Amino acid sequence: MIRQNWGKASRIVDAAGRYIEFCKATFPNELSLSELKIVVDCANGATYHIAPNVLRELGRTLSLSVVSQTV
Repeated sequence: MIRQNWGKASRIVDAAGRYIEFCKATFPNELSLSELKIVVDCANGATYHIAPNVLRELGRTLSLSVVSQTV
């Protein structure tokens, strides 16, 4: 990191797409999700839009449901 850039934020172009590719790259090729039923709780999470895309790209068909509860 260049010292003159310390303390400065910058937007990463296509950060979501890059993170999806990273997540897929960490998944072992020899494993299969085909026989699994997967539940992901994305409520109030930073990856609410990432997890479904990662699972789709790993070959899962998704059935999404949204549950909102106000306390």
